[in-house]
Amino acid sequence: MLVGWIAACGDEGPNAPVEPVVTIDTIPPAVIEGLQARSATQQSLALVWAATGDDGDDGAAAEYDIRYGLDSLTDNNWDTAVQFDGEPAPKPAGRPETVRVGGLETFTSYFFGIKVRDEVGNESPLSNIASGTTLQEALRPGPITDLSAASVSSDAFDLTWTAPAEDGYTGGAASRYDVRHHLESITESNWSSATPVDCTLDPGEPGTEEHLRVEGLHGASNYHFAVKTADEVPNWSEVSNDAFAVGGLVVLYLEVSQVYKGQELTILFRAPGDEFVGIHLNRWSFSTSECVPAGTHPWVIADIVIDTKLPAGLHSVTFDFKALNGQYLPPADYYVVLCWSGVFRAFRPVQFSDLP
Repeated sequence: MLVGWIAACGDEGPNAPVEPVVTIDTIPPAVIEGLQARSATQQSLALVWAATGDDGDDGAAAEYDIRYGLDSLTDNNWDTAVQFDGEPAPKPAGRPETVRVGGLETFTSYFFGIKVRDEVGNESPLSNIASGTTLQEALRPGPITDLSAASVSSDAFDLTWTAPAEDGYTGGAASRYDVRHHLESITESNWSSATPVDCTLDPGEPGTEEHLRVEGLHGASNYHFAVKTADEVPNWSEVSNDAFAVGGLVVLYLEVSQVYKGQELTILFRAPGDEFVGIHLNRWSFSTSECVPAGTHPWVIADIVIDTKLPAGLHSVTFDFKALNGQYLPPADYYVVLCWSGVFRAFRPVQFSDLP
């Protein structure tokens, strides 16, 4: 507001009385025409513009009013737009201004506008509308490392694992799982060829123990299982550890098909329940074309007879390929592992070499 003094009408001389004249400031700040939204992050956008003045493009204004929304801003919806709390104090006209608007949703488009006011409340028109999109979240869930699998019937397997977090090893629950099975070990390279499992399990909070039953598989086959986890984007985790399970109808399984001198051989076998189980390791010789029974050669490991009635299910026993006196077993063409009980019998060959 400008105040001046003028002489009263009809008075004469230099000492004549005067009365104040009030000049009202009616000039608003100039409109901002170069507003831009830049430098997006996952939850923020930076606004840049050039300051206008107090009166048009002169001086420095008093305050900014910055608002934003998911739809383009107009004078009609200005009052319902979100008002930003954190506007900077206006600089003199022509100076560059910048402010970062945070707390936004990821991968979302926003529209921004500014009005400028002077010290008496004169307000500029609405600026040009700037738009920008926040970045998509890039941090993916952490990989599952404790997946385990076990057969529970002739055609079903139970999987268990610990639920991971949605953002690496922090954050809340993930959004979904992708569970797959294969007859070979599952890795990133063959993930696409593994068979997806119908999984409707919603991920629990990080650290929750997850359980999933996979049905309809062939009980006479062995299976490998793996899991990937996705967040809401979706960003997919790395493939989990490979979990192996012996089929519910498989009687005998060898972890390796070839052993070396001094190496251990782990044998998985199925007990029918309420029956004694025997495991034989016999050496086969091509020179005689016959199987040399265990115990007929001092360097052949004797039979293992489980002298208790094991509960039904999968069990294991380990042979080491050394003689009882500590000497290594001699080379053989191959060995034959036999499993017997009163209900079923099974055998598997295993190659043997004295060269590691």
